Amino acid sequence: MYWCHTAAYLDPHIRSGSSSFWAIDDVEVGLHGLKQDLETGEWNRRYAELLTRDEYDAGYRLVVAD
Repeated sequence: MYWCHTAAYLDPHIRSGSSSFWAIDDVEVGLHGLKQDLETGEWNRRYAELLTRDEYDAGYRLVVAD
Protein backbone atom coordinates (compact mmCIF):
# COMPACT_ATOMS: atom_id res chain seq x y z
CA MET A 1 0.00 0.00 0.00
CA TYR A 2 2.99 2.29 -0.55
CA TRP A 3 1.24 4.24 -3.31
CA CYS A 4 -0.54 6.09 -0.52
CA HIS A 5 2.49 6.08 1.84
CA THR A 6 5.04 7.35 -0.63
CA ALA A 7 7.33 8.79 2.02
CA ALA A 8 8.03 5.20 3.08
CA TYR A 9 10.30 4.90 0.04
CA LEU A 10 12.64 7.39 1.71
CA ASP A 11 13.29 4.84 4.47
CA PRO A 12 16.34 2.66 3.60
CA HIS A 13 14.82 -0.29 5.50
CA ILE A 14 11.65 -0.15 3.38
CA ARG A 15 13.68 0.16 0.17
CA SER A 16 15.84 -2.80 1.10
CA GLY A 17 12.80 -5.03 0.70
CA SER A 18 12.01 -3.80 -2.80
CA SER A 19 14.01 -5.49 -5.53
CA SER A 20 13.29 -2.72 -8.03
CA PHE A 21 15.51 -0.36 -6.05
CA TRP A 22 18.47 -2.72 -6.38
CA ALA A 23 18.53 -2.16 -10.13
CA ILE A 24 18.39 1.65 -10.13
CA ASP A 25 21.69 3.42 -10.74
CA ASP A 26 22.21 6.49 -8.52
CA VAL A 27 18.90 6.00 -6.74
CA GLU A 28 19.78 8.85 -4.36
CA VAL A 29 19.08 11.42 -7.09
CA GLY A 30 15.54 10.15 -7.54
CA LEU A 31 14.98 9.87 -3.81
CA HIS A 32 16.11 13.46 -3.37
CA GLY A 33 13.56 14.54 -5.98
CA LEU A 34 10.85 12.50 -4.26
CA LYS A 35 11.68 14.07 -0.92
CA GLN A 36 11.46 17.55 -2.42
CA ASP A 37 8.17 16.75 -4.15
CA LEU A 38 6.70 15.47 -0.89
CA GLU A 39 7.93 18.50 1.06
CA THR A 40 6.61 21.02 -1.46
CA GLY A 41 3.32 19.21 -2.08
CA GLU A 42 4.18 18.60 -5.74
CA TRP A 43 3.74 14.84 -5.35
CA ASN A 44 0.29 15.38 -3.91
CA ARG A 45 -0.68 17.79 -6.70
CA ARG A 46 0.32 15.24 -9.33
CA TYR A 47 -0.80 12.00 -7.74
CA ALA A 48 -3.47 12.81 -5.11
CA GLU A 49 -5.93 10.56 -6.96
CA LEU A 50 -3.87 7.56 -5.88
CA LEU A 51 -4.63 8.39 -2.24
CA THR A 52 -8.32 7.67 -2.82
CA ARG A 53 -7.79 4.13 -4.12
CA ASP A 54 -8.21 0.97 -2.10
CA GLU A 55 -5.78 -0.82 -4.38
CA TYR A 56 -3.33 -0.15 -7.18
CA ASP A 57 -1.62 -2.86 -9.20
CA ALA A 58 1.79 -1.67 -10.34
CA GLY A 59 3.09 -5.19 -10.70
CA TYR A 60 4.81 -5.26 -7.33
CA ARG A 61 4.28 -8.07 -4.85
CA LEU A 62 4.99 -7.81 -1.15
CA VAL A 63 6.33 -10.98 0.43
CA VAL A 64 6.41 -11.17 4.21
CA ALA A 65 8.34 -13.87 6.00
CA ASP A 66 7.75 -14.73 9.63
